[in-house]
Amino acid sequence: MSLLATTILPALLPALGDAIRGGVARLTGGTGAQPQNVDEYIRVQEADIKRLQALAELDRPAGNISLWVANLRASARYLATFAVILNAIVLSFVPGVVSDQESGRRASRVQVGHRESVSRGQPSDGLVFS
Repeated sequence: MSLLATTILPALLPALGDAIRGGVARLTGGTGAQPQNVDEYIRVQEADIKRLQALAELDRPAGNISLWVANLRASARYLATFAVILNAIVLSFVPGVVSDQESGRRASRVQVGHRESVSRGQPSDGLVFS
């Protein structure tokens, strides 16, 4: 499988799962879990309101801050997303940044614990993960 497919397919799996669930719901006529009476509906709505109030409280800046700080806080999610996507593009498509073989060796050392081979006196390249 190509490197592009291994990068994009995992990102599409949640959408595929949602499509399958929607198709099954359409075929069976199901609408998912719904409140059975008015009391349950009111409790669900109150829980949603409390959740939204908590999120709004987290996004509210404390005290008087300058406009550029408020704008930077508001754009932090977008900047972080851009950094992750740019990192994936560079690692996937720019030749010579990290070879597949080298990254595989490092990942296996992290998983199996490179410390064992160092303690037996075998040569090490300095990567010791605990």
